Amino acid sequence: MPKWIGNRFGNIVPIAANTDASSGIYNIFDQYYSIRENGWKLPPDGLTASGGVINDYEESGNYYRAHIFTGSGSFQVTALGDPGIGSKLEYMIVGGGGGGGTHSGGGGGAGGMLLYAETPFGGKTVNGAGIDATVSTYPVVIGSGGLGGKGTYPSPPGDIGNNGGNTTFNGQTATGGGGGGNHGAVGIDGGSGGGGSRNNVGGSASPPGQGYPGGSPANGGSPYPGGGGGGSSQAGEGSATGGGYGGDGHQITLAGLSSQNVAGSTHSGSYQWFAGGGGGNCQQTPGSGGQGGAGGGGTGASGPGQSLGENGESGTGGGGGGGMYQGGTGTDTHAGTGGSGVVVVRYKIGQNQYNLGGVKATGGAISKYSGKIIHAFISSGVFTPTSGSPISGAEVIVVGGGGGGAINSPGDGGSGGGGAGGLLYHPGKTFGTGLSYPVTIGGGGAGGLTQFDSAVPGTNTSLTDPSSPNTLTAYGGGRGMGQNGSDGGPGGSAGGGSGGGNPPAGGGGSATQGGMGGATAYGSNGGSGIGGPTYNGGGGGGAGQSGRPGGTQPANGPGGFGWQMPVSFRNPVGLMGDPGTYGGGTAPTPGEFWIAGGGGAGGSGYNTTAGTGGSGGGGRGHPHSSGVTLASNVAGMSNTGGGGGGVNCPSRYYLPGPGGSQSGGSGIVLIAYPA
Repeated sequence: MPKWIGNRFGNIVPIAANTDASSGIYNIFDQYYSIRENGWKLPPDGLTASGGVINDYEESGNYYRAHIFTGSGSFQVTALGDPGIGSKLEYMIVGGGGGGGTHSGGGGGAGGMLLYAETPFGGKTVNGAGIDATVSTYPVVIGSGGLGGKGTYPSPPGDIGNNGGNTTFNGQTATGGGGGGNHGAVGIDGGSGGGGSRNNVGGSASPPGQGYPGGSPANGGSPYPGGGGGGSSQAGEGSATGGGYGGDGHQITLAGLSSQNVAGSTHSGSYQWFAGGGGGNCQQTPGSGGQGGAGGGGTGASGPGQSLGENGESGTGGGGGGGMYQGGTGTDTHAGTGGSGVVVVRYKIGQNQYNLGGVKATGGAISKYSGKIIHAFISSGVFTPTSGSPISGAEVIVVGGGGGGAINSPGDGGSGGGGAGGLLYHPGKTFGTGLSYPVTIGGGGAGGLTQFDSAVPGTNTSLTDPSSPNTLTAYGGGRGMGQNGSDGGPGGSAGGGSGGGNPPAGGGGSATQGGMGGATAYGSNGGSGIGGPTYNGGGGGGAGQSGRPGGTQPANGPGGFGWQMPVSFRNPVGLMGDPGTYGGGTAPTPGEFWIAGGGGAGGSGYNTTAGTGGSGGGGRGHPHSSGVTLASNVAGMSNTGGGGGGVNCPSRYYLPGPGGSQSGGSGIVLIAYPA
């Protein structure tokens, strides 16, 4: 209505929403009536929080911020939202996937799923408690994927798939998936049950409501099929003619990532699928291994000549694929390791908090910090420029998956730590128009499982450039070595050598990462083992430092420290990487955002002090004869490329318990450019 403003009669001219009017000069009457007519009044804000990898997005006229945790940390709320938006949290919690079994092995069950959302997602029933946020810190613990079975015929305990670890948030627990059965054994109970082996039943979903049971194959003879692991939306299959398919998970789009497989299945053809079961093994032809369920489930191994079950996808809670006994060789090889779990938390934010002006591409989790747009790829996807002009001056980081840590048993030398994934840094890359740049995130290598067992190298991470030769490929980290006298494996950063004995100690592996496409390479050698009287193993190499030799500190060798991200990526709201203390190491300079640290060596029978992990997600080594349950920080930290810590166990066959793993951490790709 008309007002007297500034001694003039007429309608007030409203001040546009989000306009900063603080520099203007207005008399008291103008201020009074402007406030009454909603001039200067900004739209309400949502809550303010930090932690994990963040993604801001708009959906159906609302603005959201999602925090994605693929590694343990904290979701910290520092201010509540205005009444117009509120402080309600929506979330998804997924446990670590179970490992597949070997020798007609069943697929690992998916991690259990808990969901709270105001509207349905992907047909998933809400089974979590609602949370009205308070100003406080909410710890997040991410469950590791269970190691796949590995052993020797006739079917020792090491053939059984191991359960995934539990994931917790705000006092709620998503249970790790059940391990797959081995050589005619039942599947293990878990968040979703593991698949049974050879005419044996699959495991149950326990507790009920988080997933489905594993498959029960109906044929105990040739081709000796294993059942598929259960998923969060569907039971695993029990086939008589081949490995059973893993049960599907759910597509939960809380993270708002429309062009990234952040936890999606390579089999689903779309994004943001979680908690799919692993496929069962088919030991003999005819017949084939079962496909993993949508949601990161690994495919089972097929027939003579193929011995590895596929790993569940990191950050999905997908179950590992079943593995096989390769007749006549006397050995089994690894079934697939389950995918680590994940927590996604989202809440509404105000329009002024959204503030993503200057975005010039799609792909990954997108945020803005200090005048730059950041795209974070924590699993595979595509980076696609959309502005119509080239993107120049982009900083790019590419990190490969970390190598797994090895294992030795009592009375033997220390086991080598896994090497970090190789690291490439480009300070000013140009992305052309009309092109798409596929991103492939490398997985961490599985840890050793039986006596004197060496581990598995990490896999490569790449940012493919259609204008070759500008593709950037960061190599997977080298594996740690467990056999007495074995040299550490080569890789982006190399694995540590085993402690000595007869033969003598093993040397550290050699780093293989080189620069390419205008990027600078970072990677270091593994540490060497030593002989008597302590027989210590060497730590895995990190991006910034070689693995330390056995006897350093004087322990089995610590992992080499990694590399601290440049300031462009140090957004205090999205705390990516390792705070510098994950595996017990000490960062050479203060601050967070460390990546690509090496794994520490496991204790020997003569020096029980294990090596610390290198700052940058390197896993801590496991002391000699201290029991079979591993802490979560023995595995390399997800999405850092950290190497896995070495392990020493009290018996020939390593039974790590739920979530026990010394696997390497998955890799990451980061891109930042001026807004």
